[in-house]
Amino acid sequence: MDRKKEIIKDVLIGVGFAVMIVLFVITYVNYREVQIASKVYVNYVPESITVNGGSANDFVTAVDNARKSVVEINATLSTGTSAGSGVIYASDGSVTYIVTNFHVIENATSFKVILYDGTTIDDVQLVGGDEKQDIAVLLVKGTYTTVSVRQVAGDNAIKLGETVFAIGNPLGQLGGSVTKGIISCLNREIKVQNEVMNLMQTDVAINSGNSGGGLFDINGNLIGIVNAKVSATGVEGIAFAISIDNATSIADELIETHTHSATTFEVTSVGYIAGRTELGFEASYTALVSGFFVSDTGLFVTSCDTELQAYASGLRQYDKIVSILKGGVETQMNSNDVYLDFISELKVGDKITLNIVRNSTNYSIDITVNQKIYQI
Repeated sequence: MDRKKEIIKDVLIGVGFAVMIVLFVITYVNYREVQIASKVYVNYVPESITVNGGSANDFVTAVDNARKSVVEINATLSTGTSAGSGVIYASDGSVTYIVTNFHVIENATSFKVILYDGTTIDDVQLVGGDEKQDIAVLLVKGTYTTVSVRQVAGDNAIKLGETVFAIGNPLGQLGGSVTKGIISCLNREIKVQNEVMNLMQTDVAINSGNSGGGLFDINGNLIGIVNAKVSATGVEGIAFAISIDNATSIADELIETHTHSATTFEVTSVGYIAGRTELGFEASYTALVSGFFVSDTGLFVTSCDTELQAYASGLRQYDKIVSILKGGVETQMNSNDVYLDFISELKVGDKITLNIVRNSTNYSIDITVNQKIYQI
């Protein structure tokens, strides 16, 4: 089999501001596919910004306070640059932590943060990132204005229809932009790149570059981290945010599990989310194309990390995974759903055997499931 045969992936990744539409498109700094119900929900922005007796001046004050905690993030990639947003979340008096989306920092080699007043910070470090919940934390030296947080659940729960506003860096060029709308749904189940997420839905205007920015209530309290927007012909006003309850839960664990020098404040080990699994490869059920013809279909390895065990054990890109053995039970990999269901049940420390085919020869690859720790 020609090793250079093209694999047509189920998920296409756009870089920068390229446009991709598959069913619906989730608009990120890095684009991702979104799958939701086919219904289109229409919501209307209230004509007045007066809420619960609040005035226009109150709203302006809330925006002014909130904007001081929102930053622009510029990331350097091996292939160029990307841009997003972040929120100054916490400070311990020596360093400050900024929450953003994982997809904003993914594959970046370095970062630059721009504060609301135009101050640029070049010494920015990664504390940790969690791809599953799309949250990452950055660290900068010094103390900066942190955000006021309002938990979504509990006695002070967010209500359907509440007026909210977003502050971010749309198009990666318009830092500090403010847009306003309402909460359209409190808990929408969305499938993003094979990960199911429960997100708040809003009709606030969101664009590429807003990812990682804040969604605030009418009083300027942070209630969510903006991370997605549905783009399709005839669809308007469907955007999503990770609730602050979920975002801070992940951010807090990343902060707690990282370490940094008490003198130089350099990150010495990145944080992680306990129990997240790492196989060392990515795979997708797809088709091999030779010329104009499909020559084979199956679960193919689309990438393999050369630094991890799977590669050391002999797994290579383009290998076809026929079945996986775990605990004496062999599961045939005859669809993407079967594969995704299988790996979703894996635990750190599990031992599995991949039965693969390469150039018409069968091989067995033994792998131990590792703790996933995102590194740059």
